[in-house]
Amino acid sequence: MNTDCLPTDLRDVTPSEGILIYDYNSAINVDKSKITLQRNVISLVTNGQKEVYFPGMALRVSEKQAIIMPASNCLMTEGISTEKNYYRSILLFFDNNQVQAFVQKYIRYFNHAPSGRAVEQSPFLLENDAFLGVYKASLAQLLQLSGQISSEIYQVKFEEIMLYLLLKHGAPFVEFILSMLHNDNHITFKNCIEKHQYSNLTLDELAFINNMSLATFKRHFQKTYHCAPQKWLMERRMEKAGYLLKVEAKRPTEIYQELGYEDLSSFTYAFKRHYGTPPSTYLAKM
Repeated sequence: MNTDCLPTDLRDVTPSEGILIYDYNSAINVDKSKITLQRNVISLVTNGQKEVYFPGMALRVSEKQAIIMPASNCLMTEGISTEKNYYRSILLFFDNNQVQAFVQKYIRYFNHAPSGRAVEQSPFLLENDAFLGVYKASLAQLLQLSGQISSEIYQVKFEEIMLYLLLKHGAPFVEFILSMLHNDNHITFKNCIEKHQYSNLTLDELAFINNMSLATFKRHFQKTYHCAPQKWLMERRMEKAGYLLKVEAKRPTEIYQELGYEDLSSFTYAFKRHYGTPPSTYLAKM
């Protein structure tokens, strides 16, 4: 699987210093692309939905939402709108120089914030409101203007959204902003694995969001858990499968996706290898 580096690999874009706004469209569904975000980005989804996988979490973002993502490796899935048959998001890229300048300019909001403490850097999910709706439309209108749009306008639009979110969300957004400037990607390896132990991410994908090669990932996993990753993940999933079937009386058809399997047959095969019996027989013995 190739890795897309954004914003460098975007069509018709020559990245430069400062704020970059891009209108992204796609007419196809995209499943878990490897993405290297070279800058922080605000993704304002207008059609369809996306899923993003970071070390600390996985999030689904609809066209009723937006997300701010820190510069890092992630996996991204895009689903086209069933009504309009395409996916669209307006992307506002910015780097830590803009974040630092914003903090300094509006330092009164940060005077009482903790500085430099270890925080887990993760995306910030936004629910649409009247302001965000107008803001999305204003960016779309800007992008329709012919000729060169001045960097000053982009700077104003960046400060506009950041100030609004700062005033609306207060301390949680302050911590998020500071997480971009301190302790980049500060999330433990164990937290990442345990956040995603029931997802359908492959070992290669888990290695990627941890900024590791597959070989380094396997060595680090063995050192941390004293077990091969495939074996450890299988045991965790089967332990949970047995609990859900036996204690919560759920059916195999209700749980296979929750455990990271894409279809019932692959779950049944894995369950039989682990327990020596298919789920249906396992249930009958209870």
